[in-house]
Amino acid sequence: MIRVSKHSYRWLALPLPLSLMMILAGCGFHSASTTHHTIQVHSSTAPTPSPSPSPSPSPSSVPSSVAPSPSQSSTTPSQGQSVTPPPPPGAGSYRELHIVVEHATNEGTTTINGQSLQIDLLTLKVENPTSGIIGLALNDVSVLAGNSSYSWNDFSSKGLSENNSLFPYPPTPKSPSADVTQILPDRPLTGDITVLVPARSSYELVFNGTTDPTSSQATFSS
Repeated sequence: MIRVSKHSYRWLALPLPLSLMMILAGCGFHSASTTHHTIQVHSSTAPTPSPSPSPSPSPSSVPSSVAPSPSQSSTTPSQGQSVTPPPPPGAGSYRELHIVVEHATNEGTTTINGQSLQIDLLTLKVENPTSGIIGLALNDVSVLAGNSSYSWNDFSSKGLSENNSLFPYPPTPKSPSADVTQILPDRPLTGDITVLVPARSSYELVFNGTTDPTSSQATFSS
């Protein structure tokens, strides 16, 4: 128990409330600081989830990595287009062939559909200056006699043999499309065919199956 005199009691009476207020104020400041510190802890932990959505840019990087794959696929066709494969057999044009009638021999006459026709045996020399094989079909051989075209070249094999025929021997009657000879590049080929034509002073041989002599052609007389 503390004893104080009357004089000192009056002196202490004034500072006691002041000191009490200071103590209370100090306690209030301490409690505020602790609560404020606790709020700061919660406020600092609250934004931490915000960086967690940071993986969102990673999906943007995924499409960028996938994007080059179509570019590679687009380059593949361009490389395929740059490569030019050699033409397959029969892919060449008759216009590229050089055909010369070296010799024409009359082998007699025959009658077809009431019309008298002469049988001519032609010796042909065929050259292919291209780099591809050209398939020459007997069905595409026609003869221009004046303004008329004749393709009856498979009805007679007179004068032909297995040794001199330009096409597979014997010719296939009424199915000349089955008779094809492959003309190799830079390999001149010489052989014989028969043609049935009316009597004329000159003829024109065409190898495109039409009456228009715009392809490789040759002239002869018998």
